[in-house]
Amino acid sequence: MWTQDITRRHLTGLLLGSTINGLLFINPSWGKTDKPKETDQPSKFPLAKGPFKAFTDYQATVLEEVTALLIPTDQDPGAKEAGVVYSFDQLAMRSRINQKVFVQGVKWLDYMTQQIFHISSFLELDEQERIQLLKFAETGETHFLKKTQPDVPPKLIEFGKNFFQFILDHTMTVFYTSPGGWKVVRFAGPPQWEGNLDYHFF
Repeated sequence: MWTQDITRRHLTGLLLGSTINGLLFINPSWGKTDKPKETDQPSKFPLAKGPFKAFTDYQATVLEEVTALLIPTDQDPGAKEAGVVYSFDQLAMRSRINQKVFVQGVKWLDYMTQQIFHISSFLELDEQERIQLLKFAETGETHFLKKTQPDVPPKLIEFGKNFFQFILDHTMTVFYTSPGGWKVVRFAGPPQWEGNLDYHFF
């Protein structure tokens, strides 16, 4: 049964309905001066537990932390509890394009972290700094960044916007088609075949 206390998360799930934007075919062309570093170094931040087939533990952890900001845990389970990043790993295994976008997105986040906050890894940012960076990725507008106003090449801004939409769409799709997402929108799950329409009357 539906309740009266429909939260923004409930509404988001309902508005998504049964359709989500298709895959974004992103092919970023990094220039020589703005190519992100291969940041896959050990981190003090606890890493997600694999095994992952398409990602390193570090890459999976960055992606998981992004999803946790998109659908945070509150009175209901969030993207982290729903294991969204593990579904990302399966998606990436089935599509080299998906894998490339996810991995390049992690590199973009680390590169922008280095340029804006002078820190080597996205995982070393606090929650507010991560939110600032994701708002910048979503909009391309630097006024969200409190510490500095970097001069970011347009192609990197465009990639950030495409990556944000890509991971947002996939996070919403995976979460709201999982039992955890069903709970948020008060969906009991798909009907189960019982072998006979009047099964309970026999």
